[in-house]
Amino acid sequence: MHHHCLRCGHDWVARTDRPRACPQCKTYRWDQPIGKPLTETIGREEPASPIEREISAELSRDAKLASLRDAVTKVESGATADEIYGAPPTSLNDLHDNAPETPTIVLPTPPDPHVGETDYDLDFKEPA
Repeated sequence: MHHHCLRCGHDWVARTDRPRACPQCKTYRWDQPIGKPLTETIGREEPASPIEREISAELSRDAKLASLRDAVTKVESGATADEIYGAPPTSLNDLHDNAPETPTIVLPTPPDPHVGETDYDLDFKEPA
């Protein structure tokens, strides 16, 4: 039966219906194309077709240009850096007060392995 390796392009006639590896490049994935598997591309957020990619790139360029135009307009109107970017914190307390709250993680306490043990041996018998 005639086979073709999708990795190196080698053509060969095999003795079995499904050979284990390509005889030239020795890969076991001779029947799978090079690149990302289809399962990795399913559910992606980027556009699939070249036209959709071009439209998406244009929209992101337009958004970047709009934010740049806003910044230039603020600068031309005489705005200070504090008005454009916001006032910098004046102390460490300002940084702490404006920081997002971090969740507190409470870990369960492990059981004490010595609970129920005593300091003396219960099998101990006093000599007579």
